[in-house]
Amino acid sequence: MDAKTLHNVDYLMLLNVFALTAMGVVLIAGATYGRPDMEGLWVRQTLWAGIGLTGIVCCLLIRVEWLLKCSWFLYLIGLGLLVTVFYMRPIKGAHSWILVSGFPLQFQPSEFMKLFVILFLAHRLARHGGEVKGFWGLFEPLLIGAIPAVMTLAQPDLGTAMIYAPITLVIMYVAGLHPAYFLLLFSPFLGFLGISSSLLHFLIWLVVLSAILVYALYREVTLPVFATFGVLNLGSYVGLRVFGPGMWEQLPLHWKNRIDGYMNPTFDTQGVNWNSIQSKIAVGSGGFWGQGWGQGTQSRLQFLPEVETDFVFSVMAEQWGFLGCVIFLGLITFLIARGLIRAQNSKHLAGAMVICGVMTLYAAHVIINIGMAMGLLPITGLPLTFVSKGGSFMLTNLLAAGLVLSLCLHESRNEFRD
Repeated sequence: MDAKTLHNVDYLMLLNVFALTAMGVVLIAGATYGRPDMEGLWVRQTLWAGIGLTGIVCCLLIRVEWLLKCSWFLYLIGLGLLVTVFYMRPIKGAHSWILVSGFPLQFQPSEFMKLFVILFLAHRLARHGGEVKGFWGLFEPLLIGAIPAVMTLAQPDLGTAMIYAPITLVIMYVAGLHPAYFLLLFSPFLGFLGISSSLLHFLIWLVVLSAILVYALYREVTLPVFATFGVLNLGSYVGLRVFGPGMWEQLPLHWKNRIDGYMNPTFDTQGVNWNSIQSKIAVGSGGFWGQGWGQGTQSRLQFLPEVETDFVFSVMAEQWGFLGCVIFLGLITFLIARGLIRAQNSKHLAGAMVICGVMTLYAAHVIINIGMAMGLLPITGLPLTFVSKGGSFMLTNLLAAGLVLSLCLHESRNEFRD
């Protein structure tokens, strides 16, 4: 890497990523302090962070357009790995990890698959020149995101499966998807209003659905797409009306418990809602300054579970207080905003889609994890960007940052081509 290349690296973004990664290591060390059963977790996190930061350097040396051209191959490899996990021994009841025989190593393919989906979507949509219309133009990107999402859901891993939806939709929006198509995409979910016993709710559903369909016709949505969503809406209404109660009974018990707990926070405080209640106590007990590194009743006395992964933000609030949370949110917000500005100023559609996909990945994890920790969203077991323990998760975050830094570097030198 020559001096000219080093001069064009976005050091503000790189330092921001380094600061967030360091915060995660320090926080995990504090969350596991005095816990013999978690001894050494922060060391392993540091090792994965080191590997990830090395990966960023490798990304800077690689032309992202090369990755885009072979993204179909990466996507197929990812799908193959998602199939492989079902032949592995389950961990905590989920077939989510691949165990490397002969080595104390395991990795989670669904994490890396998120990057493969971003690259493949950007490649396919850029080939169409940003045109997302017509039946296949709409459903091809949806299918690219839906296949790994369904496979991840079957592991079962609801939290990770959810992330593919915002990534896919944001990339489609950047590619030029008209708002009429977005309204059509969300319209089948309005069926829950239609099956309500309230006549008012039914009328609201009917009026809103009619307005969406009329607007779609006005915007000259193609007939096959319009007919498909008409059938989907009818099927959604009939299916929920006829099979809704039975579908609820077929859901896994822990999914039903989490939904019941979210809808009724006072329900089963010693069981279903225990984690949520302890998390909110931890968040509130930190005050402005926090109780100090390695301190805090909820985490130290083990009232709060999964302190190094799902509820790491609760530990952040408890130990570092409001001030520590503001610093973290300020850093991650700056990173996402800087990425989006870079995407907006990009001259290349594929590059803009990759950057927006990565920033959506970061933002979705932050919003869902913090919402879960504060009781604003149901518990889904989704880790916090750059902070939660997990080698695959940390490596994915840092490689994603490396892709963005590489795109910014090569575009600043006029070396990027769609």
